[in-house]
Amino acid sequence: MKITHDDAIRDVAARKITTDQTKQAGSFDAILNKVIEENKASQRMPIPHTSAISGPSFIDTASLLSVDKPRIVNGAERLLNMLEEFQMKLADAHVPLSDISPIMERINQEKDLLLPFLDSLPEADPLRDVLNRTLITCSVEMGKFERGDYL
Repeated sequence: MKITHDDAIRDVAARKITTDQTKQAGSFDAILNKVIEENKASQRMPIPHTSAISGPSFIDTASLLSVDKPRIVNGAERLLNMLEEFQMKLADAHVPLSDISPIMERINQEKDLLLPFLDSLPEADPLRDVLNRTLITCSVEMGKFERGDYL
């Protein structure tokens, strides 16, 4: 059976599509109007007065730390000694990595103590360069140890 006039089918389908779109648009309009009314109601409520809030105050830690060069030198020397101990234990094949882990924890603690002093030293001070290189070496070795490069 062959249908030659399909205009009636197209008309029914078109009416159904426009009816569905109208229903969807109507429901959206209803939701939108409801939200707008709720916002208007909430805007009418008085906003409580807040006291003036001052901005964040930044503390310059470098100015708080006096340049205590003997302490910095002693700390850097302790770090270098711990790195040397770490190197010796790594070279010994009979030392398990679990025995080396406490050394790395001490190195990390000492590094964290010395890090604030780095900014307190002047740029041209040779001690700053030594401390910076020592701290970088500690960070690199800790990263290698934690990553498992020495397994």
